[in-house]
Amino acid sequence: MKEALTLDAPEISEEDREGLIRIVAGQIWLPHPDVVRQFPSSVFLSARLNRKITSTLEPAKNHRGAMISMASESRVVLDDNTTPRWALLWAHGWQKSVRPRGWLCAHVWGEPGDAQNPNLYTRLANLLLIEESLAALTDKNGLFGPYLKRHAWEVYGFLPDGQTPQFDTPHYKSIDWEKRYLPPNDDAIGMVRERLEQWDNRRIRSILEIGWPHWSISEDASP
Repeated sequence: MKEALTLDAPEISEEDREGLIRIVAGQIWLPHPDVVRQFPSSVFLSARLNRKITSTLEPAKNHRGAMISMASESRVVLDDNTTPRWALLWAHGWQKSVRPRGWLCAHVWGEPGDAQNPNLYTRLANLLLIEESLAALTDKNGLFGPYLKRHAWEVYGFLPDGQTPQFDTPHYKSIDWEKRYLPPNDDAIGMVRERLEQWDNRRIRSILEIGWPHWSISEDASP
């Protein structure tokens, strides 16, 4: 009888690790710090659909863009990663509803349940664009995840409740983070407001019905 196949856990040398970090760092776009500071909370009140939420809803229906009551907020919009993409791109001047080709919107913190937390799901400091074939490297156990978390803590001052600022990030200082920022935008809130007024679909109608949390800020900034 043949012996059962066994495989050791993969080992990455320091040289290979540094090379991977440099590759991934060159294939991301991060929110500009000046734009992050303009939003004191999540851009939208939304949360990602999962099986637990779906099991409580009417079966055989498309729930994307629908509203649901959650313990942490009175009502939120159910989503599939569209509102995080809107939040990140619209705040930096993107005028379309679709994502730029080849780029994927990812989350810095992707612990179980984080995507169902409206305080994290569209928080700019928790978002980035990454070349789509490399997205797995930002997942919970991904090689680049700790680097993004350390950057979010040191640059944006962002750390979710219950987390500690302890990150395993060799070669972190070799990354030129400033070259990976999207362009600044002095009126990011106003630009998101323009997109909400311009487009009409189920998600946007739900966002407006719930009450966009940044209306008063954008109105105060108007001339």
